Amino acid sequence: MLPSTFLLILIGAVVFLMFFILKLKMNPVLAILLVTIPLAILLGNSPAEAIEAINQGFGATLTSIGIVIILGSIMAVIVQDTGAAIPIANFFVKLVRGKNVELGPALAGYILSIPVFGDITTLLMAPIASTLAQKHKISMAKMAVFICVGLNITHALVPPTPGILAVTLQMGADLGRVILFGSVIGIIGFFILYFLLRDWSGKEMIQPIKEYLELPEELAGKQEQAATGEGVLDNLPSTFHSFLPLFLPVILITVASFMKVSFDPQSTAYTIITFLGDRVIALLIGVAAAMTLAIGRMEKVKAIARKNDSRLREDCSLLECIFGSWVTRALQMAVLPLLITGMGGAFGRVLAAAPAAGGLAETIAASGIPALAIPWVITMAMMACLGSMTMAQLTSAALVLPILPSLGISPLAAVLAIGAGAIGPNHVNNSGFWVFSGFYNLNPKQALKYITFPSVVMSIILFAIVFVLNSIGLLG
Repeated sequence: MLPSTFLLILIGAVVFLMFFILKLKMNPVLAILLVTIPLAILLGNSPAEAIEAINQGFGATLTSIGIVIILGSIMAVIVQDTGAAIPIANFFVKLVRGKNVELGPALAGYILSIPVFGDITTLLMAPIASTLAQKHKISMAKMAVFICVGLNITHALVPPTPGILAVTLQMGADLGRVILFGSVIGIIGFFILYFLLRDWSGKEMIQPIKEYLELPEELAGKQEQAATGEGVLDNLPSTFHSFLPLFLPVILITVASFMKVSFDPQSTAYTIITFLGDRVIALLIGVAAAMTLAIGRMEKVKAIARKNDSRLREDCSLLECIFGSWVTRALQMAVLPLLITGMGGAFGRVLAAAPAAGGLAETIAASGIPALAIPWVITMAMMACLGSMTMAQLTSAALVLPILPSLGISPLAAVLAIGAGAIGPNHVNNSGFWVFSGFYNLNPKQALKYITFPSVVMSIILFAIVFVLNSIGLLG
């Protein structure tokens, strides 16, 4: 099959996928499956081979990151029920000393979005951002720009977020180095964007949604205290305790990645470091630390759990909330991300297995585009078409992997370029676009202006940083 034919088939698959999801409102899991089966057949597989390739891709993807997604979901539920997001946001609001207060929830979103899904972080930050915007007369447009960018940076660049984790494993990059460089590149890029767009983003005054403007006086006061550092919402975790579960997995994975090269693979120290730095064990330790957030606030945690889980009785125990309700709700939350990620892996496996994929990638590589720009451009295109960071990253990795040796770039550089590309353009075919615009009171035109445009600018900035670091040899 000619590379041009393969490209036409790929474009057709993307068009049908967008039609199913946007026009027919089909669940993405079923849409991806219905597109992947004929795609596999058109790429030269028999019907039986097509199903086998899909099963293998689906299974291999879930094998590598399925448990991580489940543990991340448990972390998200715990952060919700214990109120740990408020001390984190409060820490950053205090850090900026009342100036540029939009940085508070934005940086909190940056941290929370590493182990917690983006939609959950959006929900957690919305009341805090709205209260701050109302008090300090800041436009919700300004809040939206930097909170959205902040949470999307780590979602796209920093494992154990599912998409970039799957790409890291698929490309054979070192997980600890991806976490370290992704975090550093992300925070540098965030502040560059902030200084570029902070004045522009605040010119149009957009008020918070009516529900936040019409909060009862007592509740509004408590939210303002929690969001501004002027008071303490009843029995919240300490700032250190709130940060600990989020940072523990990242620290363990990163430190282990760098330390294990100093030890004999046969030594006890190497075995311990490798064990603690395993992505599943590290995140499991983080979840265990998160569960300790319930200590000392038993009645509050039980009350919130009963509110969110109708199956809990009035006399339920704390352990029933922690090991029953939290885990059950987390599993329900994890189902859709698990299936979408698995199906995305199947879609990518079908593309990667096609002989013409290598030919297309070689054609792109020979086009004169700088080698490092190829994974970035492909991912940007996939994100624009598919509307899912995870799908865009997995599809791009499948196309880039066959030509990685000929591109002359390291797996680490390729992974970071794919992560940078996945941030933009974030627009109407992305469900997160609508979730975010709803919570931050943006109409569709405003959402395109304050979500889509900054995401494209952010993608360019992040790629430029990756390009510079790769040029000076840090990503080799």
